[in-house]
Amino acid sequence: MNNSKFVKFLGAGLFAAVSAASAANIYKANNGAALDTAPAWTNNAVLGPADIATWDNNVTTAITNALGANLSWGGIQILNPGGPVQIDPGNNLTNGIAGIDLSEAGQDLTLSNNLVLGAPQYWTLASGRTLTLGGGLGRIAGGVVRFELPDSSANVIVTSPPNTLLLNGAIPYGTVNDIDFAGVNGSQQVTGGSTLGLYLSNPSGTTPNISGTAINQVYDLNTSAGGSFGIRVSGNAVIYGVRVNQSNANNISWQLNTTTKTLTLNSILVTTNAGSLPVLVNGTGFLRIGSTGNQELLLFQNNPAAPLVFVSGLSAINQQGTGSLTKLGAGTVEIQAPGAYTGGTRVYEGSLLIDGGGKCRLQPADCFWGQLHRGEWRNEFCANHHSQQCDQRHRGEQRRRALFPGNQSRPRFRFAIAVQLQ
Repeated sequence: MNNSKFVKFLGAGLFAAVSAASAANIYKANNGAALDTAPAWTNNAVLGPADIATWDNNVTTAITNALGANLSWGGIQILNPGGPVQIDPGNNLTNGIAGIDLSEAGQDLTLSNNLVLGAPQYWTLASGRTLTLGGGLGRIAGGVVRFELPDSSANVIVTSPPNTLLLNGAIPYGTVNDIDFAGVNGSQQVTGGSTLGLYLSNPSGTTPNISGTAINQVYDLNTSAGGSFGIRVSGNAVIYGVRVNQSNANNISWQLNTTTKTLTLNSILVTTNAGSLPVLVNGTGFLRIGSTGNQELLLFQNNPAAPLVFVSGLSAINQQGTGSLTKLGAGTVEIQAPGAYTGGTRVYEGSLLIDGGGKCRLQPADCFWGQLHRGEWRNEFCANHHSQQCDQRHRGEQRRRALFPGNQSRPRFRFAIAVQLQ
């Protein structure tokens, strides 16, 4: 693997280049040495934060290793070691954008240490494989986990409370197979939240009203009866998030209509089953990012057939403290409304388009190179300084091609970002 980052920021004559060391698969040696020491690895060198810790047939039997210190890796891959892989309790491992790959694994993996999601990442399992987390699972801003589970014989076991969504505060930060928020069943196995009955269906009728500052659930937009268009905020409402996993039978767009009120949430999931009409966040009220704890809006926009649109007329995407916005998925998010949040905007996949009077906050972070899928990547963006409208999408341009070994069948995404800075 030979990947590098070369990022150009263009604005008011400012140019900066940022590069990162190449990532590499580093293979585990056949011993029980602590993983923070050089003898633990076949190249006799300690892994860096971009490297992928890999267990293959160099390891001939079941061996348990300690981390030895708090570490940061780019990811973990299990291939064909001679026995199950286990890391002992103690210390924290921050795992990066390469995720955890058991897609070709011949053995199971147990992580008894604490794990921190340092970036968006896929955890991919083959049929019959089990990934067990015996320690805590934490995250930093932008850290999400997208489970790829082919069938019920592929299991991820976590220590999170049973019969709940996978939550960080009020933020649903995991998805299963890109169509469901991740939940944890009574056996502490990761599964889709819809299978656990953890969602509320949107109301029926032409005024599908919701209100309440402690609803604390995900709304599943699955009711079209009586002309329902989704949800209408009749009084300030606080929810975890919204899932859109089917088209509206009335042949209209699903809406999150704020009316003149405030809708507070942390995650929106739009799947490829949502159809060909845009999902609209509209009204003249406010869309607020979180109200307590970590304030982050995660947009899992997986539907390339139609955008998720924050419609002009919405007063603002705002915050109570310091909120940020993270864009994931192959689909497009279009922001026509003002962005009054101050925690930054992170774009990892797909397209983020700023139209009309729309604005987004790009401090402290701009765009991160998408490396969530294997394949060829291209990222194009433009950005003007301060409040000037960036109306030429190719005024500035980022390009990157990163070819990954292994599963080349994953989709290839084109990245486009048109931004207006504030």
